[in-house]
Amino acid sequence: FARILSPAIAGALVAAVGPASCYFLDAGSYLVSAGLILTLAIVREPARPAPGTHPVRAVLDDLGTGIRFIFTHPLLTFVIVAMACGMFAVSCFGPLIAVYVRDILHSSEVVFGVVNAMIGVGMIGGSLVAARLARQLPKSGAKGQIVVVGLLIMGAAVAFVAAIPATWATAVGLFGLGVGVVFVFVSASAMVQGLTPLELVGRVSSSLWAVLS
Repeated sequence: FARILSPAIAGALVAAVGPASCYFLDAGSYLVSAGLILTLAIVREPARPAPGTHPVRAVLDDLGTGIRFIFTHPLLTFVIVAMACGMFAVSCFGPLIAVYVRDILHSSEVVFGVVNAMIGVGMIGGSLVAARLARQLPKSGAKGQIVVVGLLIMGAAVAFVAAIPATWATAVGLFGLGVGVVFVFVSASAMVQGLTPLELVGRVSSSLWAVLS
């Protein structure tokens, strides 16, 4: 819902008060988040590294363990490549769609916010469809098939936006992009959780996102 409401509200705010005020509001939201996080207290016995082990070395060892597990497991290697492709596409598409709405569609900030919100609508629809597909497909490799379908949907959605320079087509394409994103990231995350031994889940998940970033 944040992915639906945020772009629409942002577009309306830019139109109403200008971009500078929006950047100040955005900066303020980070300060509020930081203040809330500072109030959290996690009480637990800290893990004690082996004597003589530098804390940085301990972190690097954990990171290395996770990365080695990922890249010696063919399905997890596939997952990280698929997620990297999906993240790259979405990261490129984000700034480009702003220029596209302004220079190709010749539309306003409000239209930009509304069409961007369609990604969130697509993500909700995609999550419902992905869950149903996962139940219908055979268990073996089902999530991998859904990841591939998600990448194809993302590619088709971007091509559709580029082929038809119209506001309605942009909205439909961004809806499709949201569906594809969910297919890729939800299915891939489920595969990571399911294929990783319990004692390695933390290290593998953190290593996965570190490599992606």
